[in-house]
Amino acid sequence: MIEEIIAKIPQVFIEFYNQKYCQNTSYKEDANMLGNGYCFYLAYFLKEQFPEGNILTATSDHYIFEYNGHFFDFRGRILDTDTFIEFNTGIYIPKTDLRICDEEDYLMAEITTMNNLKSTVWKAIEPELIAFILTEKEKMLSR
Repeated sequence: MIEEIIAKIPQVFIEFYNQKYCQNTSYKEDANMLGNGYCFYLAYFLKEQFPEGNILTATSDHYIFEYNGHFFDFRGRILDTDTFIEFNTGIYIPKTDLRICDEEDYLMAEITTMNNLKSTVWKAIEPELIAFILTEKEKMLSR
């Protein structure tokens, strides 16, 4: 299922990040790194790869991706019920508060979350993520 692929992407990003930027240190990043400003990059990337999904927000500082009724962010698949979603770790909101991002949200994301370092890091790792998605789709089709 596509949802399984999407849910793995944050961990794959972290693995590639650690291979590329943390090779010679004992320090390793975890999923919290993606929650610190990379949420928009992740949601935007997922929208490019899976255009039938949507980038959603309820605030101007956290973005998630919805695909086929499932929600994803830097944690992978987000916990949700019929009426609530764990919008951020430990913070639950009604699903009715979520809205599809519009042009104003994109502009706000550029101001609040995007910067040159994060853009450079994301662009360096993005080809690896695309290769991962293609490989996973091929595996899915061969089953």
